[in-house]
Amino acid sequence: MKCLACNVDFSGTGRRKLKKGFGYYKCPECGSIFTPKAVPLFNDNPEERVDANPERVKRLSKFVAGGSKVLDFGCRDGNLVKVLFEEGYLSHGVDISNNNAYPSDLPKAVVFDAVVMVEVVEHLKSLGAVMNGIKKVCKKGAIIMIESSFSDWIDFDKVKDELYVNPEIGHQCIFSHTALIGLMKDYGFDLLEEINRNVFIFESV
Repeated sequence: MKCLACNVDFSGTGRRKLKKGFGYYKCPECGSIFTPKAVPLFNDNPEERVDANPERVKRLSKFVAGGSKVLDFGCRDGNLVKVLFEEGYLSHGVDISNNNAYPSDLPKAVVFDAVVMVEVVEHLKSLGAVMNGIKKVCKKGAIIMIESSFSDWIDFDKVKDELYVNPEIGHQCIFSHTALIGLMKDYGFDLLEEINRNVFIFESV
């Protein structure tokens, strides 16, 4: 058994909780919570995502000026892409759950100044594969803003009552802060700032 976050082999000796037919484990090394069984992709909390978009743009504006090229990876229906555009950014969006792209003719040669990932990483079985792809379309010094909930704030003994650890909303791996920061560094992204316990800013190096 290998942790989906830190890749440490702990032979299934970590603590396990069964939830809706999926066994979730807490990695004894990095503290991330994950299920090795593939869960379906799902876009959760769409209203919350939309309502918070102006604040997300405000956060990003502290690091990336208007007119910059910004990719919303995991854009769902493109609302954040629209808000970014209205605020003067050259925004694009992709969503792997339904093959959406905004605009649909997104050129492969685009090199982005920033990438936003809102409630995305917890759905991924391989963060490395995604970040390696993102690295190829980012400028050196590009800003990566990741927003998620993390295992640091989850009581694993009460995981059956924890809404965020849930296969029905497509949550594969809930990272710990330590795991995410370490992995991002491995993939070539240094931590620039921790905005709050759910939002991290990284820089492509």
